[in-house]
Amino acid sequence: MGHPASDEREQFINLGIDCGSNRTWHVCRHCEQAYKASNERDRTQPQPQPQRIKGRIENFRSHLKRCQFYKSYIKSQSAENVDLVQSKKKQTTIVEYFPEVSTQDERKNFEQILIEFQADNNLPDKFVERPSTFRLVEFILKAKCNILPLPKRKTMGGRILDDYSSVCETEDICKLRLCQKKLVAEPIFVLMLTYGLFKFGSRHDGLAIAENMENVMLQMEKDGWALGAVVTDNAGQCGRARRILTP
Repeated sequence: MGHPASDEREQFINLGIDCGSNRTWHVCRHCEQAYKASNERDRTQPQPQPQRIKGRIENFRSHLKRCQFYKSYIKSQSAENVDLVQSKKKQTTIVEYFPEVSTQDERKNFEQILIEFQADNNLPDKFVERPSTFRLVEFILKAKCNILPLPKRKTMGGRILDDYSSVCETEDICKLRLCQKKLVAEPIFVLMLTYGLFKFGSRHDGLAIAENMENVMLQMEKDGWALGAVVTDNAGQCGRARRILTP
């Protein structure tokens, strides 16, 4: 069962890694942002990697009391106009959320650019109410660095995607591994994970298939999975490959 939501807990990122007592490791969002920003190419004083914190409300409060990045965040939030405080029960539009678009002409230009952006990217109307859109525009308004030029398509689908996919892959593996441990006590539940046998050349004999299957099995063990059995059908050389792998 998950922990109840709290203001302190929202300031931390759940890593999904078990730390005992039915709790997981967390890191401070503000320390993580400072760490990532310090590793940009134009930074000369990198911050240390954020320390992992056990998922207890007491630990969260203790960290926030001495976190300089969290204090800076609170100070910047307090300086904002109180009229920007929004109801948690109702989502607002971007125009209502960002009153910096002050004059009537600027507002019209902003709305025109916004609708052109929507049409050019085939986005639904509700995209303007999504939290990710708020985060993007809010970051652009407050950013001190020059965000131009924007990343190229190959960069977005290459380095940037690879950086964040590795983080997601690590989190997914940790969650799946935790499920595997729980399955020992709850055998009525089943978890299925598929590893593919990809193309490996012009050979299709039983020995070649067995070698490829063995490489996949070694990779699975390296990922931390406990192998119980290998099952194939008898099509082609699959039966022979299975017999080769049998001790």
